[in-house]
Amino acid sequence: MNQNFINRSFLDRGAAGDGGPLVNRAGEREGEQVKVRRALQAAALQAAALQAAFVGVLFFFGAVVEAAEPVEVPDPEAFRIVKRNSRDFRAIKGVFDSIIRAAKKGRADDIVAFFSERYLNSGRNRDDVRRQWKQILENFSDLELQHPIYHIERSGRFAKMKCEGVLMGKPRKPMRRETGDDLVVIDSWKFSVHYLVFEDGGWKILGDQIPYDTGRTFHPLF
Repeated sequence: MNQNFINRSFLDRGAAGDGGPLVNRAGEREGEQVKVRRALQAAALQAAALQAAFVGVLFFFGAVVEAAEPVEVPDPEAFRIVKRNSRDFRAIKGVFDSIIRAAKKGRADDIVAFFSERYLNSGRNRDDVRRQWKQILENFSDLELQHPIYHIERSGRFAKMKCEGVLMGKPRKPMRRETGDDLVVIDSWKFSVHYLVFEDGGWKILGDQIPYDTGRTFHPLF
């Protein structure tokens, strides 16, 4: 029974006689009391809902922050150029060669093994990497990577690789005007930077360590 119906029923009963004005005034007083009670109840419910929502938001963002705490990468001036004939240069370049070898064999888990446990890239984590690579492997075969490297820099256990690249593959279900033998571009980039970290005895892709979605394209090798 809604509030308007309650107030109206009292007024109608008073207008019918039998002490109408007194009953009407009593009805008005009772109607006002009903209004007050309902207003207080509504305010209490609203406050409880807001509190629950606030706690939920705190829990959600607290969980996100805890699960995706960024790694502190050294300042840019702390990095030094790595010589091309050095062991570090070959090892870091080898990460991407190994990923492509694993991709040719269709092994998504082997690919993800080259991504750090602390991987974070514009809010995305290793599970997102796995999902993306599974989609790539389901839709393409014979993957190839052209990956010219401009330079690699290192600071302690961290490294940065500036490069350009094209990731290509043969579509398993060719579109019109494509043949199953044509390589198509899956991803490409220019003047971009890979961030890596030395972890568990080898170099791993670290990501940009930004804990939120920046709106940038999610490149599968970054």
